[in-house]
Amino acid sequence: MPDFDQNFSLGFFPGFSELHVEAGGVAFCGVTGGFGPPMLLLHGYPQTHLAWRRIASRLAQSLTVVVPDLPGYGNSRTYSEHPRWTKRRVAESLIDLMSKLGHGRFGVVGHDRGARAGYRLVLGYPVGPAKFTQPPRPSDLSRSSSPAVPLSGLRPTWRAAQIVAQKGP
Repeated sequence: MPDFDQNFSLGFFPGFSELHVEAGGVAFCGVTGGFGPPMLLLHGYPQTHLAWRRIASRLAQSLTVVVPDLPGYGNSRTYSEHPRWTKRRVAESLIDLMSKLGHGRFGVVGHDRGARAGYRLVLGYPVGPAKFTQPPRPSDLSRSSSPAVPLSGLRPTWRAAQIVAQKGP
């Protein structure tokens, strides 16, 4: 997969900074921005951190948003393929990433492959991020008990991120 120009990526995330952190056997790349409780956004297959470009800036108004490329995607590179990259190993590398960024507790929102890694992260993390969600199905959105958030026009991923943000990490 070709390397992406990180400056190109920053154009989609106004006010964000580049993310370059070595953690858990991975050279993570992506973006981070905002202030407040930390929120880890995990993309799906075959995407990169750019999948979150439409909502990350809005979330960063009240959260510290960390948007890495998953190991082996985009510009994030793994140092070794052995043992193989299971969801458990990906989750461990993400925990190490967040720890190196100074976040012991954090919210996690995952989509597709990122949701699987996020779920594994929650299962294996001894302290545990306070909240994890994946985008709900459209039928779940109509049964929301959160009157403070209008559902009209919100995509499921944005809605999922708002649920976690409201309850806090």
